[in-house]
Amino acid sequence: MEYSIQSAFNKQNEIYSETENSMHLKMQKPLFHFSCPAGWLNDPNGFSFFQGKIHLFYQWHPYSTKWGPMHWGHATTTDFINWNLEHPALAPDSPADSEGCFSGTAIDMEDKHILAYTGVSKEKALYLQNQCIAIGNGEKYEKLSENPVITCRNLPFVYEQTDFRDPKIWNEDGIFYILCSVKKNNSESALVLFNSTDLKNWVYVSTFAENRNELGKIWECPDFFNLNGKDILIFSPTEMKPDAKNIFFNGNNSLYATGFLNRQSWTFTREHRKENESTAAQIDYGIDFYAPQTTRLPDGRRIMIAWMQSWNAYITPADYKWSGIMTFPREIEYKNEKLFQRPAREIKNIRTNRVAGSIMPGDQVDIRRLANRHFEISARVDIEDAEDGYIKLQLGKDNSGYIEIIYDAKKSALTFDRSNTQNPGAISKRTIPVHPDEFGSISFNCLVDTCSIEIFVNGGEIAFTNAFFVEPAANGVSIQSKMKSIIFFDYYRLGDSKKQ
Repeated sequence: MEYSIQSAFNKQNEIYSETENSMHLKMQKPLFHFSCPAGWLNDPNGFSFFQGKIHLFYQWHPYSTKWGPMHWGHATTTDFINWNLEHPALAPDSPADSEGCFSGTAIDMEDKHILAYTGVSKEKALYLQNQCIAIGNGEKYEKLSENPVITCRNLPFVYEQTDFRDPKIWNEDGIFYILCSVKKNNSESALVLFNSTDLKNWVYVSTFAENRNELGKIWECPDFFNLNGKDILIFSPTEMKPDAKNIFFNGNNSLYATGFLNRQSWTFTREHRKENESTAAQIDYGIDFYAPQTTRLPDGRRIMIAWMQSWNAYITPADYKWSGIMTFPREIEYKNEKLFQRPAREIKNIRTNRVAGSIMPGDQVDIRRLANRHFEISARVDIEDAEDGYIKLQLGKDNSGYIEIIYDAKKSALTFDRSNTQNPGAISKRTIPVHPDEFGSISFNCLVDTCSIEIFVNGGEIAFTNAFFVEPAANGVSIQSKMKSIIFFDYYRLGDSKKQ
């Protein structure tokens, strides 16, 4: 099959129109999260602010709900709630990317929107990965005729040419920099840095950071920025080994490391973290969080978005016409030597029907009359000494499928369980340690949208993101307490007039 922007655009419109005209199909979609308009979606790409809008590109295969030859889909927003579908930005339609336009990033420069991405091409039996550039005006993008602009000619050491990807681009003092992930021929991996003054001719600068197999294998989708005075590197390592002490999970993870970038040697030195024995920590402890990307808004906020799915557990129902959701954009801060996250403040603009209440020990509160699978609920409890009770939130109905979120005070553990849903996947349950704060309290902020729940614990110190598929009409929500202490909660229905 020959791929093109136009054929991808036609497919997008065909499936999107069918979904919008069917109440059954429309009810399957998230309300205030960006989701795939048609086909398959994975990593966010090119997340950036350009000409008054936030732009989100994404890895996209429009022709099926499984991974396939990668395109770049494109959407824009001004409020993180209402997303406008734009013309697809990239298709695998040139010699440099005939097998796929893989992940990358974007910056604006002199009224131009610059995309850096990995082009995949085939040479005999090898699928080569090299770095490419496209430039546009926010609507349409043209690939450089010089693509690929970074290849094996630019690296001074031997590496696996099938694992060289995910360019992070930025501009500093008039010079462009690109940071990429690469796998060396000894199976170790690294992040390598290049620079250019014209986007066409690139020079190797340094091995920015190395991974000697201590944190997974390949460090995919790197992002680098300074936040609250601290240099921060985020990356998504593959093939991680489970590590209970550091709370690393088997398979793909998304981590952050703090440290210092030496701008003479252009090397990043990672700090050892006090709370564990590693130089990195989890960004989100849920099953469904990968390949996060950040951007800085004109108001100074740094916003992060990620793919809300796991490579290790595909759960999209077989009859769906789309697969893939993004997390709700998050404001991130670095304080108290930790990365804190909270939903972007724009979520407050769609809060309605507030209900505030409390749950006495041993009671259960049923909020079915309010629930519509689009809501935000916050709860706080002061943990008593020797507390051995639990809190359980259940969403759905026994005969239609349901999820449970349980906090066990005795074990200081938070569990998400989707084993009673339509398609629980290879990973249906996850438990993480959660402890009261310095005042002996624990708080939860839960954002629920059709097929996802994002939980932020103790003001965003911990994030716990999980997807699920339960019949959209199964709107039951209940909170049960077996705690000794009173639970105080706030409930908001979430809705937007443009989507209802």
